[in-house]
Amino acid sequence: HLFLAPHVNTVADAILMAKQNADGPKFKLFSSPTLFTADTLLFEKDYMKDLVMAVYWYSDANETHPFYADAKGLWGTDGNLNITWRTALAYDAATVITKGLKKLLDEENPSLTRNALQQEIVNLGSFDGASGSIHLDISDGKRTVDQNHPIPLVKITKREAPSEGAEKSSRYEFKPIPEPETLEKHQTH
Repeated sequence: HLFLAPHVNTVADAILMAKQNADGPKFKLFSSPTLFTADTLLFEKDYMKDLVMAVYWYSDANETHPFYADAKGLWGTDGNLNITWRTALAYDAATVITKGLKKLLDEENPSLTRNALQQEIVNLGSFDGASGSIHLDISDGKRTVDQNHPIPLVKITKREAPSEGAEKSSRYEFKPIPEPETLEKHQTH
Protein backbone atom coordinates (compact mmCIF):
# COMPACT_ATOMS: atom_id res chain seq x y z
CA HIS A 1 0.00 0.00 0.00
CA LEU A 2 1.09 3.55 -0.67
CA PHE A 3 -0.25 6.40 1.46
CA LEU A 4 0.07 9.89 -0.05
CA ALA A 5 -0.08 12.79 2.42
CA PRO A 6 1.05 15.89 0.56
CA HIS A 7 0.96 19.49 1.72
CA VAL A 8 -1.33 21.66 -0.42
CA ASN A 9 1.77 23.05 -2.15
CA THR A 10 2.99 19.57 -3.14
CA VAL A 11 -0.17 18.00 -4.59
CA ALA A 12 1.50 17.81 -8.02
CA ASP A 13 4.34 15.77 -6.49
CA ALA A 14 1.87 13.31 -4.95
CA ILE A 15 0.13 12.92 -8.31
CA LEU A 16 3.53 12.30 -9.91
CA MET A 17 4.21 9.58 -7.30
CA ALA A 18 0.88 7.95 -8.19
CA LYS A 19 1.85 8.04 -11.87
CA GLN A 20 5.21 6.43 -11.11
CA ASN A 21 3.41 3.80 -9.03
CA ALA A 22 1.17 2.96 -12.02
CA ASP A 23 4.26 2.51 -14.20
CA GLY A 24 5.97 0.35 -11.58
CA PRO A 25 4.92 -1.65 -8.52
CA LYS A 26 1.19 -0.77 -8.59
CA PHE A 27 0.62 -0.37 -4.85
CA LYS A 28 -2.95 0.25 -3.68
CA LEU A 29 -3.27 4.03 -3.18
CA PHE A 30 -4.62 5.82 -0.13
CA SER A 31 -4.32 9.52 0.66
CA SER A 32 -5.03 12.28 3.09
CA PRO A 33 -7.95 14.58 2.22
CA THR A 34 -5.48 17.05 0.73
CA LEU A 35 -5.91 15.28 -2.61
CA PHE A 36 -9.67 15.88 -2.56
CA THR A 37 -9.45 18.50 -5.30
CA ALA A 38 -10.63 18.86 -8.88
CA ASP A 39 -6.97 18.81 -10.00
CA THR A 40 -6.58 15.28 -8.66
CA LEU A 41 -9.22 14.15 -11.14
CA LEU A 42 -7.58 15.73 -14.19
CA PHE A 43 -5.42 12.93 -15.50
CA GLU A 44 -5.42 10.98 -18.75
CA LYS A 45 -4.52 7.48 -17.59
CA ASP A 46 -5.86 5.35 -14.74
CA TYR A 47 -2.99 6.02 -12.35
CA MET A 48 -5.21 7.72 -9.72
CA LYS A 49 -8.19 5.41 -10.27
CA ASP A 50 -9.26 3.53 -7.12
CA LEU A 51 -7.36 5.85 -4.76
CA VAL A 52 -9.21 5.85 -1.41
CA MET A 53 -9.29 8.68 1.11
CA ALA A 54 -11.21 9.75 4.18
CA VAL A 55 -12.75 13.21 3.95
CA TYR A 56 -14.33 15.16 6.78
CA TRP A 57 -17.39 16.01 4.72
CA TYR A 58 -18.70 14.87 1.34
CA SER A 59 -21.41 16.81 -0.47
CA ASP A 60 -23.16 13.80 -2.02
CA ALA A 61 -23.62 12.31 1.45
CA ASN A 62 -25.01 15.60 2.83
CA GLU A 63 -27.46 16.82 0.17
CA THR A 64 -30.29 16.94 2.73
CA HIS A 65 -28.28 18.95 5.29
CA PRO A 66 -29.45 22.58 5.76
CA PHE A 67 -25.89 23.80 5.04
CA TYR A 68 -26.04 22.21 1.58
CA ALA A 69 -29.44 23.79 0.83
CA ASP A 70 -28.20 27.19 2.06
CA ALA A 71 -25.05 26.94 -0.07
CA LYS A 72 -27.08 25.96 -3.11
CA GLY A 73 -29.38 28.94 -2.57
CA LEU A 74 -26.45 31.30 -2.02
CA TRP A 75 -24.43 30.18 -5.02
CA GLY A 76 -27.48 29.63 -7.23
CA THR A 77 -26.41 26.50 -9.02
CA ASP A 78 -28.84 24.28 -10.88
CA GLY A 79 -26.32 21.51 -11.46
CA ASN A 80 -24.01 19.60 -9.20
CA LEU A 81 -22.94 21.70 -6.23
CA ASN A 82 -19.34 20.70 -5.62
CA ILE A 83 -18.67 21.73 -2.02
CA THR A 84 -15.49 20.34 -0.52
CA TRP A 85 -14.77 19.43 3.08
CA ARG A 86 -12.70 22.62 3.29
CA THR A 87 -15.81 24.75 2.66
CA ALA A 88 -17.88 22.82 5.21
CA LEU A 89 -15.21 23.08 7.93
CA ALA A 90 -14.63 26.78 7.17
CA TYR A 91 -18.38 27.28 7.58
CA ASP A 92 -18.25 25.46 10.92
CA ALA A 93 -15.29 27.58 12.09
CA ALA A 94 -17.07 30.80 11.10
CA THR A 95 -20.22 29.58 12.89
CA VAL A 96 -18.28 28.90 16.10
CA ILE A 97 -16.62 32.34 16.02
CA THR A 98 -19.93 34.08 15.23
CA LYS A 99 -21.74 32.32 18.09
CA GLY A 100 -18.90 33.22 20.46
CA LEU A 101 -18.93 36.88 19.40
CA LYS A 102 -22.72 37.08 19.75
CA LYS A 103 -22.48 35.77 23.33
CA LEU A 104 -19.71 38.26 24.11
CA LEU A 105 -21.65 41.19 22.67
CA ASP A 106 -24.76 40.20 24.65
CA GLU A 107 -22.85 40.87 27.88
CA GLU A 108 -23.28 44.24 29.59
CA ASN A 109 -19.57 45.13 29.52
CA PRO A 110 -18.06 42.82 26.91
CA SER A 111 -14.38 42.05 27.08
CA LEU A 112 -13.45 41.87 23.40
CA THR A 113 -10.20 39.97 23.76
CA ARG A 114 -8.95 36.72 22.28
CA ASN A 115 -9.08 35.03 25.68
CA ALA A 116 -12.66 36.17 26.31
CA LEU A 117 -13.74 34.94 22.87
CA GLN A 118 -11.98 31.62 23.42
CA GLN A 119 -13.77 31.17 26.75
CA GLU A 120 -17.16 31.96 25.21
CA ILE A 121 -16.50 29.50 22.38
CA VAL A 122 -15.53 26.72 24.81
CA ASN A 123 -18.70 27.38 26.82
CA LEU A 124 -21.02 27.17 23.79
CA GLY A 125 -21.97 23.53 24.37
CA SER A 126 -23.04 21.37 21.45
CA PHE A 127 -24.69 22.50 18.25
CA ASP A 128 -25.06 21.22 14.70
CA GLY A 129 -22.65 22.33 12.03
CA ALA A 130 -22.16 21.38 8.40
CA SER A 131 -19.76 18.60 9.38
CA GLY A 132 -21.88 17.18 12.21
CA SER A 133 -22.31 17.90 15.88
CA ILE A 134 -19.85 20.47 17.20
CA HIS A 135 -18.84 20.15 20.82
CA LEU A 136 -15.70 21.71 22.23
CA ASP A 137 -13.99 20.12 25.20
CA ILE A 138 -14.14 22.54 28.13
CA SER A 139 -10.68 21.52 29.35
CA ASP A 140 -8.72 22.30 26.19
CA GLY A 141 -11.15 23.84 23.69
CA LYS A 142 -10.59 21.09 21.11
CA ARG A 143 -13.50 19.69 19.15
CA THR A 144 -14.63 16.27 20.27
CA VAL A 145 -15.56 13.81 17.55
CA ASP A 146 -19.18 12.75 17.22
CA GLN A 147 -18.99 8.95 17.15
CA ASN A 148 -22.40 8.82 15.42
CA HIS A 149 -21.14 10.88 12.47
CA PRO A 150 -18.94 8.58 10.38
CA ILE A 151 -16.14 10.10 8.38
CA PRO A 152 -16.88 9.25 4.75
CA LEU A 153 -14.49 7.30 2.58
CA VAL A 154 -14.36 8.23 -1.09
CA LYS A 155 -12.75 6.53 -4.03
CA ILE A 156 -11.69 7.86 -7.42
CA THR A 157 -13.68 6.09 -10.12
CA LYS A 158 -14.26 6.52 -13.83
CA ARG A 159 -17.24 8.75 -14.51
CA GLU A 160 -20.07 6.76 -16.07
CA ALA A 161 -21.48 9.78 -17.85
CA PRO A 162 -20.73 13.46 -17.40
CA SER A 163 -23.20 14.98 -15.00
CA GLU A 164 -24.58 18.47 -15.26
CA GLY A 165 -22.10 20.97 -13.82
CA ALA A 166 -19.27 18.42 -13.79
CA GLU A 167 -15.77 19.21 -14.94
CA LYS A 168 -15.90 18.56 -18.69
CA SER A 169 -12.22 17.69 -18.86
CA SER A 170 -12.39 15.03 -16.14
CA ARG A 171 -13.24 11.42 -16.89
CA TYR A 172 -13.04 10.65 -13.16
CA GLU A 173 -14.96 11.53 -10.03
CA PHE A 174 -14.97 10.97 -6.29
CA LYS A 175 -17.54 8.40 -5.28
CA PRO A 176 -18.48 7.57 -1.70
CA ILE A 177 -17.73 4.08 -0.49
CA PRO A 178 -20.99 2.84 1.03
CA GLU A 179 -20.91 2.66 4.84
CA PRO A 180 -21.46 -1.09 5.22
CA GLU A 181 -18.32 -1.71 3.24
CA THR A 182 -15.13 -1.59 5.21
CA LEU A 183 -11.72 -0.39 4.25
CA GLU A 184 -10.49 -3.99 4.18
CA LYS A 185 -12.71 -4.67 1.16
CA HIS A 186 -10.84 -1.94 -0.71
CA GLN A 187 -7.40 -3.25 0.14
CA THR A 188 -6.85 -5.38 -2.92
CA HIS A 189 -3.84 -7.61 -3.36
